[in-house]
Amino acid sequence: MDLRIEKPMLDKSTPEENLAVVDRWIADTADKLNYFIEQVNRQKGDNNGK
Repeated sequence: MDLRIEKPMLDKSTPEENLAVVDRWIADTADKLNYFIEQVNRQKGDNNGK
């Protein structure tokens, strides 16, 4: 599994637009991390049954 989390580019013209970029980045990062944790826990569960 290739998990990549990149820093957001805060190059918008207003603070509000940059805040929206950060908000989307946080949501995307949380989704990626939750997916990764789910996969690790599933794999750990599969290994415990063997």
